[in-house]
Amino acid sequence: MQRLPIEALKPGMTMAREVRNYHGAVLVNKGVVLDAEIIGQLVERNVRKVVVKGSPVSLGHGPTPDLHLKLREMEKAFTHLRGDVEMEKFRVLVKNHLIRRDREMRGEIPDEEDPRDGEIS
Repeated sequence: MQRLPIEALKPGMTMAREVRNYHGAVLVNKGVVLDAEIIGQLVERNVRKVVVKGSPVSLGHGPTPDLHLKLREMEKAFTHLRGDVEMEKFRVLVKNHLIRRDREMRGEIPDEEDPRDGEIS
């Protein structure tokens, strides 16, 4: 699955998750194959991002240089806290968060539900 900005959608892509409006009404169902009309309707309704099946668009490969820098800085900041079990748990949480955010920025998302899918501006 890949979360894509509306501008990257192309006819023929298949929705991996449904898109809902603010009131919870379904705008596009999971499994729908996009066409120009549906994409246009999403644009008109100010939907910013949707989740499609597969990874049809290359938004960059591998971790960004920014991620490497952030991880190095984080490791440096936690160096003096080694041995503290609670701080080690916190370090792992921060690291996982940074990695997840980097993947999201590249359009990769996990299989779990994300409340921001079908975002509306």
